[in-house]
Amino acid sequence: MNNRPTSTLKGMAYIAREYCALIENLETNSIGDQWIRSMGRILPKLHTAIVLLETPEHYSYSHQAESDDVHCELFMKLNDFFLSDHNIWPDFDKDDVKCRMCESLAYDFTDMYFDLKHGLELLDLYPNQPSQAACNWRASFYYHWGRQLVDAEGWLYAVGVRGNHANTTGLAAQTTSLRMA
Repeated sequence: MNNRPTSTLKGMAYIAREYCALIENLETNSIGDQWIRSMGRILPKLHTAIVLLETPEHYSYSHQAESDDVHCELFMKLNDFFLSDHNIWPDFDKDDVKCRMCESLAYDFTDMYFDLKHGLELLDLYPNQPSQAACNWRASFYYHWGRQLVDAEGWLYAVGVRGNHANTTGLAAQTTSLRMA
């Protein structure tokens, strides 16, 4: 990969910005069904973009740890959103499972946010070396948040991202049992 941005890198950056904006503007997008649908459109695009991202053959990954306070604040914001939204959990009676599911999902979305945000920061810091961002995204995906992306996609499908909430309780319980395994 040369140091010129490629179309796959531009697409990845666009999707990363879209994802981060949706997370950052959670309060203004707090209508659960709308947020879920938006995230349901973004995550498959993100998955495709990261897999197609062009990077050099060899790359390394060093996890960039954000401050615990910042990480915890975003985690709590997402967890509260997931717990409180009745569109996500209609008629879901098992609070212990619901709490574990929400915590797990909040953790997934938080980690993905910080890794995607870090790549965007690298693009801003080193505009003439976009391969740094591409390598960081690609490596962090394979070493850190790839499984979290797949879990989040599965969860969105389970809660009826396409607007079908009829079987949400059963599907959410099935998703929980798969995640706990």
